[in-house]
Amino acid sequence: TLRRGVLSGHLADVSHLLPVFFIAGNRGHQHVAMTADVFRRRMHYYIPPDVAIVDPELAETMPVKLVAHTGMDAMTHAIEAYVSTANCNYTDPLALWAIQMIQKHLVKSYKGDMENRDQMHDAQCLAGMAFSNALLGIVHSMAHKTGAAFEGGHIIHGAANAMYLPKVIRFNSKDPAAKKRYGEIADFMKLGGSNDDEKVDLL
Repeated sequence: TLRRGVLSGHLADVSHLLPVFFIAGNRGHQHVAMTADVFRRRMHYYIPPDVAIVDPELAETMPVKLVAHTGMDAMTHAIEAYVSTANCNYTDPLALWAIQMIQKHLVKSYKGDMENRDQMHDAQCLAGMAFSNALLGIVHSMAHKTGAAFEGGHIIHGAANAMYLPKVIRFNSKDPAAKKRYGEIADFMKLGGSNDDEKVDLL
C-alpha cells in the first residue's frame, strides 16, 4: 500500500513497468466494477492487485456525484461484510472501523474537504479488505444485475447499492443473527435504540 503523493510527478517513471492498469475501485481487494467493453472482453473479474495505491491525491478531482456513489458503495461493502455469514474475527474490525470512518468523513469529503477525502480513501480500502474475506450479500448481487440491465440508463453501481441497502437491511433483519449484527453496527455508529428492532430502524 502506497500513500499520499506517491504518484505526483512520477507517472513517467513507471512506464517501463507496463502493462499497468490504474483502476478506481480495486484498492486492496479482488473485485472491480468495469463498464468498458475492452475490459469486459479481456480481463477476468477476479483480479487481485499486486500493489494497492491508496493515494488520495488521485481522488481530489472526483465529481461530487462520484464521491457520493463510491462512498455508499464502500459503506455497503463494510455493512455486508459485517453481516455476512462468512464474517470472522479478522474481518469484523475492518468492517466496523470502515463504517465508523465513512459515517464521520463521507459528507465532509462530498463537500470538498480533502483531509476527509483522504480518510475516505483509507475507509474504502479497509472495507475492501473486509469484504474480500467475508464476502458480500444480496445488495451487491442486485446492484450488479441492475447496472447490467439498465446499462443504457447508466444506473451507477454505488447509487444502486444506496437504493437497495435499506430494503435489504429490513429484509435480512427477519433473521435473528442478522438482526443482532445490524444492531451491533447501529451501536458502533451510536445511532441509539433500546432494542435490536429500534436499532435496525435507525440504521
